[in-house]
Amino acid sequence: MVVLKTLISLFLLMWMPCVQAQGQDLPKNLEKLYSGAKEAYYSGEYDKAEKDLLKLISKAPDFVEAYLLVGDIYFETGDMDQGIAFYEKAILVNPEYSATVYIILANAEFEVRRYESAVEHYKDYLVFKDIGDDVRRAVRKKMDLSVFRRDAILNPVPFDPVNAGENINSVADEYINTLTADGSTMYFTVKEMQRDPQKATFKKFAENFYFSSFSEHGWDARKKLGSPVDAEGDAGALSTSPDGRTLYFTACFRNDSHGSCDLYFAEKNGNSWSVPENMGRIINSDLWDSQPSISPDGKILYFVSNRKGGSGSSDIWMSELLPDGGWGPPENLGKTINTDKTEMAPFIHHDNKTLYFASDGRTGMGGMDLFMTQRSEDGSWLEPLNLGYPVNTINDELAVVVSASGETGFISAERPEGFGKYDIYSFELPAESRPAPVTYLKGLVFDEETYEKLGAGFELIDLETGEIIMESVSDPLTGEFLICIPVNANYALNVSREGYLFYSGHFTLDEAHTVGDPFLKNIPLQPVKEGNTIVLNNIFFDTDKFDLKEASLVELGKLLEFLRSNPSICVEIGGHTDNTGTAAHNDELSQNRAGSVYDYLLEHGIPSKKLTYKGYGASLPIATNDTEEGRAQNRRTELKILNCKL
Repeated sequence: MVVLKTLISLFLLMWMPCVQAQGQDLPKNLEKLYSGAKEAYYSGEYDKAEKDLLKLISKAPDFVEAYLLVGDIYFETGDMDQGIAFYEKAILVNPEYSATVYIILANAEFEVRRYESAVEHYKDYLVFKDIGDDVRRAVRKKMDLSVFRRDAILNPVPFDPVNAGENINSVADEYINTLTADGSTMYFTVKEMQRDPQKATFKKFAENFYFSSFSEHGWDARKKLGSPVDAEGDAGALSTSPDGRTLYFTACFRNDSHGSCDLYFAEKNGNSWSVPENMGRIINSDLWDSQPSISPDGKILYFVSNRKGGSGSSDIWMSELLPDGGWGPPENLGKTINTDKTEMAPFIHHDNKTLYFASDGRTGMGGMDLFMTQRSEDGSWLEPLNLGYPVNTINDELAVVVSASGETGFISAERPEGFGKYDIYSFELPAESRPAPVTYLKGLVFDEETYEKLGAGFELIDLETGEIIMESVSDPLTGEFLICIPVNANYALNVSREGYLFYSGHFTLDEAHTVGDPFLKNIPLQPVKEGNTIVLNNIFFDTDKFDLKEASLVELGKLLEFLRSNPSICVEIGGHTDNTGTAAHNDELSQNRAGSVYDYLLEHGIPSKKLTYKGYGASLPIATNDTEEGRAQNRRTELKILNCKL
């Protein structure tokens, strides 16, 4: 029940019936009727009070106090609509009666979401003089909030949530945590009752991790993540690397905890998880640290904490991975993100720049609302955008997870059609709330000769800037890998493992490449031995020229790194062309191109006795020359391992 006192207390006003202000004189018989009505009101005899007041109104229709007291009765008994109606009648009788009438009416309209009327009555209230500055500021803030909610409801965003189904949801609370980049696995937390093993009764609520795999039939039946990740005490708010092979999560009151709740991580080898490790004293404080979200390149950990130095009851923080593998001191994301209230549930998208989070400290629809922001080129965050109504409602919206494509959002919400309380739903994300689209490369790494599955390191590098965009490692047991690739750029992919020639890949991406059109590729690695050859796919020349283009520097750097790490080998740089032009011209062009790479390596310290180069022209094609795609493959630079006779 909404009580009139609650409505007024928001504005630091002491509640009292408005019967003492500028009232109309009544005949004695009506004064007696009014006094009896007030006495009944204060005694809680609302039916009697209402009956007497309505009788009074019929005899003295201009007596404002009677309308207000009837309105108060309806407010006290929870009939907000009737209470509002009688306050509106009081204003019609005497618009100048009291400023308090307007603020009570506006607050009541706000509570029942009549935001248009509330805005007008807040304006009417502010016209009155002798209102304190603090109250005036509070009223303006409430009026701005009413304007926002009014406009949001009048301009709803598209929202048609679909329940994830009985394989995911139950009568318990399900909270979405994260998805792998390919959308194949969902991780979520379930708040459920635990049985006492000594008794046939439930003993307490506990939070446990579950996961489900997506197939052509939809989400498979959920399974507990189980030991060793879930082995000890409550755990929640899980985040994974894009390939799902590293977990970051919150666990509370464990033996190695530094505070009430700490952040932990575990790694997957094959189908088994390692024993979780506390992330240490730099990340974890002696207070509450929770709700991690790892960036797709694994270099930044976002999380929530109530540690000292924050702005509100909980803030979003970040820590950067250091070259030595440790984590740097946490940094507060600042006042653009954090408020003097609660920020929680950060989710950094696979584009590595769009951050989603929940807050009750910003203008919103009520409770916790969901917001998004993006990181600028200079590292600063843009002003957060509310995801809009009805994604956000008067209830608490706790978290949102967004697919790599940026098209689908997943939330936990209480809805009438649900299986229990909080269920997991998917929905099409409004266009203005979407991140940059991301695709992915997925496959496995193996030894080309023995077919043994290999663990290998991956680097995705922006060819224009030389910046490493993503780093990952394939599973050492299964060889499986998955890395995210943002669209609208050109990338070099380097896959390396000690004792093997590195793999050189090239991706030219535009918006046509989405998660619906990913790259699926198995990568064979060749042992470092005489005769084995790789194509250097990221060595570039202009048409019919042999000057190395700047975009080649990334590949040349990897080649230098490989040669320095293998000082006992000798190599040949081979140049190849398609069959366009004369044989003599192609022989000369390929020789000059191979020579340009040779000269670069010499200039950067590789001994000449370890290097040779040769142009093969169009004599050794690896594809047809009848298509442009085939000719492009034939125009290549190769690295070949030689018998090194030093």
